[in-house]
This record gives sequence, structure tokens and C-alpha cells, in this order.
Amino acid sequence: MTRVSILKCAGYDNQLLKQTIRASLKNIGFDESRFKGARVAVKPNLLLAANEDQAIITHHEIFRATVQIIRENGGDPFLIESPMSVSLERVIRNTPYGEIVAAENIAIADPTPTASVDFPAARTFRYFDLSAAYGDADMLVCLPKFKTHELAHITGAVKLLYGCIPGKEKQRLHLKFPATAAFND
Repeated sequence: MTRVSILKCAGYDNQLLKQTIRASLKNIGFDESRFKGARVAVKPNLLLAANEDQAIITHHEIFRATVQIIRENGGDPFLIESPMSVSLERVIRNTPYGEIVAAENIAIADPTPTASVDFPAARTFRYFDLSAAYGDADMLVCLPKFKTHELAHITGAVKLLYGCIPGKEKQRLHLKFPATAAFND
């Protein structure tokens, strides 16, 4: 059974965010001590260089609070993402993520090299080329942005994982499967 925790958070104050994130982790039965010694890939939704008030990317303070929690528990977080049409460096530079990456001394994974992952039982795709940097992680923490999407209807964490596919390959797949049923199959 999958556990989901949805909690209201009244703002983006660091301590309030950390308290809410910790409560959610507890609600799903995740013991923060599991971060100890782990290399943790933290994947926000950084589709493009947008302001948080546009509701396109994960709010930067959620990212900051998350990496702080991982570090406070002995983990080694790094940022991983592969925007569809612009470079990750450009997105980071043109959003508050640049300040946070510098202030928190967060490593940024190169999303360009790929590794093939096989799914022999799949109906449509028997393999995917994913950013190889995911293989450098002991665990993945996804920070989705809840928003709409023309093919998936809502994005959430499942659509966020589509971001594991490198850059322009996502565009190719969108073109290959332009209808909702085919894209979601």
C-alpha cells in the first residue's frame, strides 16, 4: 500500500516548512535516520526559469528546507533535474535556486550523460534512456509542483519523474504520443 501525506503549510518560513516536511515524512513512516550516510538526489520541478508566483516550478524554499533536513540527518544531498528546453544551469541562474545552491553548497548533477533502463514487460517502451546521475544516488527525494498538464491532467510526483528523461528527449516523446491516452499508457 502506498502512503501519502498531505499537510497544509501556511507559508514558506524555513522552520515552518521543515516542521511540515518532517511531519509528512513521519506520516508515511519514513525514519529520517535513513538519510545518514546516503547520497540523496533531490529532484524539484524546474521546467524552466520561472517565478514561483507563476506556479510552474517547485518553490525554492521547499528545496532549501529539504536539503537542510537531509544534511541534519547525515545525508549528502545533490540537485538533479533535466529541464525540457533550456539548460539546468540557466534555470538555476535565473531563479532563487542559484542563491540556495551557493548558500547551502549543494552539488548539481550533470543531467546530460544517459544510461538505459530496461522494462521488458512494458507494453509500449521496453527501455528508457535516463540521466545517468540517478545511478549515483542511494535514494531519490521528489519535490513535485502540483499543477495541471494538458496530457497528464495533473502533474504531481509521477509526472515529475518524467523529468528523469534527459532534456529534448521529453519533447520527442510528447510529439510521438500527443494524445492523453497514449501518453499515459
